Amino acid sequence: MLLSAHELGLGFGTAEPLLQDIDLHLAEGQRLLICGATGSGKTTLMMALAGIIPQISPIAHLSGTVALDGQDVTAMSRDDLFSRVGYVAQSAEDQLWDLSVEDVIAFPLENRAMPRDEIRARVRFLMEHLELTELAGRRVLSLSGGERRMVVLAAALAPRPRLLVLDEPTTGLDPAARQRLCR
Repeated sequence: MLLSAHELGLGFGTAEPLLQDIDLHLAEGQRLLICGATGSGKTTLMMALAGIIPQISPIAHLSGTVALDGQDVTAMSRDDLFSRVGYVAQSAEDQLWDLSVEDVIAFPLENRAMPRDEIRARVRFLMEHLELTELAGRRVLSLSGGERRMVVLAAALAPRPRLLVLDEPTTGLDPAARQRLCR
């Protein structure tokens, strides 16, 4: 099983947890869509499934388990976890700095000390595959919202993660970009 959650409960210290008794299983190659009303806990669940909660963002109430490849995400090192999980936040701006498009895509690879020629090849491949070559050399904060989202997606894909968690992935994308995302 690629990803599993068992009796997962998440809350912010209120009387009732936001989410409770979540059980799900995702095999390699499967896709899972989580939908619900605004404020229903979708983003919180996505962050827990990606290991961001609790590895980066602590939460008042956490119960149950989330496992990636059978290993509890709370027991994994951050490096191991985040080399296996790619995450795109609901707001792409939360994952951006005022860097060039290429630098944003290369960042997760540079953090893993990948050789420079391999980084350049991977960045080039992703820019071509996601049709981002026309953005080469531009500062990310000068891009439209949809362009920023596609750059963040390329950065999430850069280290070839086993699991990709996308929160509101089509927000701000034009129809052509939505098709590229689906591919």
